[in-house]
Amino acid sequence: YQPDGLVNQDVSNVRVQFNEPVAEASFTGDDVQMTTPSGPVDSALIVVSRVDDTTFDIGFPTQSADGDYTLVIGPDVTDLAGNGMDASHTAVFTVDQTGPRITEAVPSGEIDPPLTSFDVTFDTPIAVDTFQTSDVLLDRPGAASITPTSLTSLTDTSFRLAFSPQNVPGSYSLSIGPDVRDDAGNLMDQDVDGVRGEPQDDVFTTQVAVRAIDLEVTELTVDSFPSMQSGARLTIGWKDSNSGYGETAGSWYDGIKIVNLTTGETIVNTSLRYNAASEGNIPAGQSRSRQYEVTLPDGTRGVGELEITIEVDVFDTVVEFNAEGTAEANNSEATTAESTLAPYSDLQVTDLRVEPESGLESGASLTVHWNDVNHGDGPAGESFHDYVLIRNTTTGQVLATRVVYYDVAAGGNGAIPPEESRARQYTFTLPHGPAGVGQLEIVVVADYYDSLFEHNGDGTAEANNEETTTVESTLASYPDLEVTDLSIASTGDIQSGSSLVIHWNDVNSGNWVAGRSFYDYVTVRNTTTGQMLTTDTVFHEVAADGSGAISVGGSRARQYALMLPDGPAGAGQLEVTVVTDYYDSVFENNGAGTAEVNNTAVATVESGLPGYPDLVVAEIVAPRSTVPP
Repeated sequence: YQPDGLVNQDVSNVRVQFNEPVAEASFTGDDVQMTTPSGPVDSALIVVSRVDDTTFDIGFPTQSADGDYTLVIGPDVTDLAGNGMDASHTAVFTVDQTGPRITEAVPSGEIDPPLTSFDVTFDTPIAVDTFQTSDVLLDRPGAASITPTSLTSLTDTSFRLAFSPQNVPGSYSLSIGPDVRDDAGNLMDQDVDGVRGEPQDDVFTTQVAVRAIDLEVTELTVDSFPSMQSGARLTIGWKDSNSGYGETAGSWYDGIKIVNLTTGETIVNTSLRYNAASEGNIPAGQSRSRQYEVTLPDGTRGVGELEITIEVDVFDTVVEFNAEGTAEANNSEATTAESTLAPYSDLQVTDLRVEPESGLESGASLTVHWNDVNHGDGPAGESFHDYVLIRNTTTGQVLATRVVYYDVAAGGNGAIPPEESRARQYTFTLPHGPAGVGQLEIVVVADYYDSLFEHNGDGTAEANNEETTTVESTLASYPDLEVTDLSIASTGDIQSGSSLVIHWNDVNSGNWVAGRSFYDYVTVRNTTTGQMLTTDTVFHEVAADGSGAISVGGSRARQYALMLPDGPAGAGQLEVTVVTDYYDSVFENNGAGTAEVNNTAVATVESGLPGYPDLVVAEIVAPRSTVPP
């Protein structure tokens, strides 16, 4: 039968063909049941017409609505012998007179370059052989229109249109149709007006803008304080400008580089982040101000012709494009500035001396005096520390190390102008004895911690801060305390339970008075039992009546009273030890070097065991009990 399948036109009859001649009178409209998208057709409106013995046309009112149509024929149609059909036969066709249209094209809106393809989707399956690259046209900004390099079917309704990469910024217009047909053969009806294949109205068009960001550095400035000189504070200002056609999206880093062209040294090589989250995207034709501060090196490193270079998007985070092809090469801007040498201080130690200059002895106090002189051409305007070292070069011992702070803010101090000075001093007490005797080396270093940057024409400003002097110290006279005439006395026999008095003399055998109070230390130990019977101190108070300082060769009588314990604890050989100046309150010295170890004397004595009563209970007498048994 015909038509069969998809039909893209009005239908008013169906031609059917039997496999053998049919009795014409047996085949009428009553033998056909027709169903349309809107319902069944009245059989009275169906007319059957003979074409030949086996072919017949089934006529019906013209059908134009899209949808499925069904005709059920028979089974009462007979052949010439009167045989009926084995079964009814169903004829089906579909009317489709709606042209296809494109419902989606990707990409759309703004995109980053390059533009390489479009994916388009139709609302119905497309006859692939009717969709060719010649049906597609891409209008480009400032250039001739082009067709796709390829057209690939993704599904029965979607296709990919590939183009050579398009990087030029601007608006691109894609046109498709109208000579693209669906499976029913309908031309496109993009405007859905029922008229298919209109050369303008049924062409699909869409636009996409290639976003071209082109970042550049503009308005580069360099300000310095106090002037363009070594050690100055530089404020570098510039703008990140977007001279492209699209708005930036995301963050990037600007590179900052400062090179001393005179010395070849790279002084600064760092980056500064542009944070889009806080500073915003930069629309086309707009800019954002940026700033970076840095301090130039002091001295010759900060002197010469300085090249300051700013490079926007230094790590190429942002895709950039311009028509000239220079979008990635126009990101930097440079300027130069001449930096001169700033004035600097040059601290030196002068007039170093020791007071007293002569007659210095061990144990005495000395004062180191010096001047901090500024021989530079700039003020010493910051606080600093001087360092003092005192070393006994005879013994090799370091006696003192001290830092002496110079506080600029303190009264009478202030900045030290060129060729002016400040008097400094440090007082120290030498150790007693040989440690304080010999040639003393005093070293003073100004600005020990390099708090001030110093400079001079010789390049020695940081190395000329030290001065040294020497002074002789001799051995002072000292007492030498010793214990003499150690004895033990008792009013009777020395025995347990008796009272002892220990006597001794503290003799000064040195060559200087013992003028300080001190303690003697007394111990009594029973060597027979191993028991310590007493440990005690006896104070010699210089200020007390009858005591006083012990002159050279003089002595002081001392004593200590002790009650021995009763019984065996107080009997046996008793060892009595006396140590004078037990706590080393008095510094002592003698030529033999034994002054601190000759302070002890020991004496022994025998203590007997006297007779003692021994009470015993001999008899216990209890009274008679008056309680009856």
